[in-house]
Amino acid sequence: QYAKVIVLDDRADSTDKEEQKILKNIAAKVEEILSAADIKVYDTASDEEYVTDQDVIHMANSLPADMYIGLGLAKSVKDAGTFGTFAVYDPIYFQPGVSNAQAADAMERGVVLAVSGKADGLKECTASSILYQLQVPSTVIYPGYLTSDKEGDLLRQEEYQNLIAEGISKGVQEIY
Repeated sequence: QYAKVIVLDDRADSTDKEEQKILKNIAAKVEEILSAADIKVYDTASDEEYVTDQDVIHMANSLPADMYIGLGLAKSVKDAGTFGTFAVYDPIYFQPGVSNAQAADAMERGVVLAVSGKADGLKECTASSILYQLQVPSTVIYPGYLTSDKEGDLLRQEEYQNLIAEGISKGVQEIY
């Protein structure tokens, strides 16, 4: 039994193979870093089967998980110059000592500092978000815009993905 447990959701919001590969690489590095710090990471992605939101909600709520972190890549159809890191959270306070906003802030700050990037701020999730159904502190971190000319190129580089993973890992460790 682990004293510290997180659920890391690297299922891409789209069927874009490139996006899936980037998120999988970031998640694998996060898992490697956090495992070395005695934090158990349950990764939701599976190569063998489709994992639904309900599967993830059940996993996060039934495990003795301390936190849920979703990963995503932002896209701007209006402006290829849009870039930066942001985090989405459920505005409902969860547990004493760690709110969803605090978790989102720690993830965003960790990534922005690691990549020397731009913070786009925290955003409240919509009512249809998976975050509303989770019973643990939860956030979805968007470390950049795949549609940005410069940031998109960076997101495709393994070294940059590793920096993102280090930032997320620091955010998790800050919460603990």
